[in-house]
Amino acid sequence: HQLSLVWGVTPMMVRRTESVDILFHSAIERGRSLGYLTAGDTVVLTAGIPLNTTGSTNMVKVAVVEPPVE
Repeated sequence: HQLSLVWGVTPMMVRRTESVDILFHSAIERGRSLGYLTAGDTVVLTAGIPLNTTGSTNMVKVAVVEPPVE
């Protein structure tokens, strides 16, 4: 919730998973389904290794949203 104070940042949570790749894919799909993201948008994703551990954020990934797979 604290990130919502920063302009242009919309924090959202996704379901727990055991894979960083699935986590990032799920986050992008959630943003797309909520109407926040479209193909070509640049996003910043954060996570922590090990996953599902509070306070372990130690990874940042900048990605471009790809067109949906049909």
